[in-house]
Amino acid sequence: MNALRIWFKQSKIHGLIGLIAVVFALQSSLEVFGWLWGLSLEETILNWFSLRNDFPGGFLHHGLFHVVFNAAMLWYAGGLLATFWKTDRVVWLFLTGIVAGGLAFWSVSPVMGTVVVVGASGGIYALLVVAALTAPGMRIRLFFSVSINLQTLVMVLLAVSFIAIVAGSNVGGNVAHLGGALWAYVVFHRPEWLPDTLPNLPRKKKRRSGIHQASRRHVKLQGSVD
Repeated sequence: MNALRIWFKQSKIHGLIGLIAVVFALQSSLEVFGWLWGLSLEETILNWFSLRNDFPGGFLHHGLFHVVFNAAMLWYAGGLLATFWKTDRVVWLFLTGIVAGGLAFWSVSPVMGTVVVVGASGGIYALLVVAALTAPGMRIRLFFSVSINLQTLVMVLLAVSFIAIVAGSNVGGNVAHLGGALWAYVVFHRPEWLPDTLPNLPRKKKRRSGIHQASRRHVKLQGSVD
């Protein structure tokens, strides 16, 4: 457990993965409690965030596969981009990609009716597109056997999302994918639009013990006598 805590603190990308994991654990706990009490707690929360198109909804996910895929892609694509960009800028790309995906979904929601769309896929596709544009010739292995160019893989994923929209399958989610991808294409050519630093969070100052303060005073007095 300590090793996992250290891993989450190694980089801000790992920290995002940890946040997604914690949110999913809480979400799953609500599902279990709702099942025990006969209440649709998780479904209510998903509907509320999706219909409001709130940014925090990007950290909610539908099922284990959804969250594992997004976490794995965040680790891979985010880590790859961090070798070219500052890590803070990569985090900004991920977060703004979620917003772009949400706005893309919001733009088509009037013709779709009530549809629940949650997840960080808009941010994930933003990372993948910029990574593919940055290192198009990089080869990766799928399932430890199939070797494919990163750019080819991303093009296949985008084509699948487009075909799914035409076929009427998970339209809201796939529109969010393309929204994040479109934002990534723009930002790749205008990286200065993204800040390269994150705001510093205030930290609590550690209070020194009275014994430690007394020992310091003793040292100062002793030094003045000498």
